[in-house]
Amino acid sequence: MIIKEIKKRRKSLYAIEFDQAQDLSFANCELDSTGLPLVDAALVAEKGLSKGDTLTNEGFCELVDQSFYRRAKSRAIWYLSRGDLAEKELYKKLIKVFPEEASARAVAKIKELGYIDDERYALRLAENLLKVKRVGVREALAVMTSKGIDRDVAKYALEDTECDTVAVIKELILKKYKNRLGDKKETQKVVAALARRGYGFSDIRSALAEFDTETEIFED
Repeated sequence: MIIKEIKKRRKSLYAIEFDQAQDLSFANCELDSTGLPLVDAALVAEKGLSKGDTLTNEGFCELVDQSFYRRAKSRAIWYLSRGDLAEKELYKKLIKVFPEEASARAVAKIKELGYIDDERYALRLAENLLKVKRVGVREALAVMTSKGIDRDVAKYALEDTECDTVAVIKELILKKYKNRLGDKKETQKVVAALARRGYGFSDIRSALAEFDTETEIFED
């Protein structure tokens, strides 16, 4: 296949036009609106490709694979610049745009470079959930696993995060629920609200005891 023209396209991509119409389905490449294959512009420049150069089918497939990998890696870094992601979560985002193999290679490289570390991310997230967002361990665990963090890694991070849960619940009661503790039914609603935030009944009971609230409601 002889390159007839290399045309600049969107987002640092080049479209390659060959001297004769080609069936490029074998390469599983991305095509522009005119049906020309798209490849990473920096990769084209690095390889020194230009009009008149010849590419074999194998060489073209390799070019396409390298292009997808470079673009996936670049997109991964962009995602991470906007906030922490777990390894699985990053991969799921990438495969929405790029082939699975390119996405997996990109994630592996990003991990090798130290840009993603699920254990480090889990510790930061646990700290934020327990101390800033004021949710209980149960809810925090659900949030962390939904973000692609392994359940055991999430549990370890939560256990390793120093947090006086009873004190946090007391603070929540003071801010939102103190005026509702005089009535038994209202107190039950407060307990339910705190439980929905992921706090255990033992910790809720201990916190309510500080407000001289009857704890028999737990036994009804």
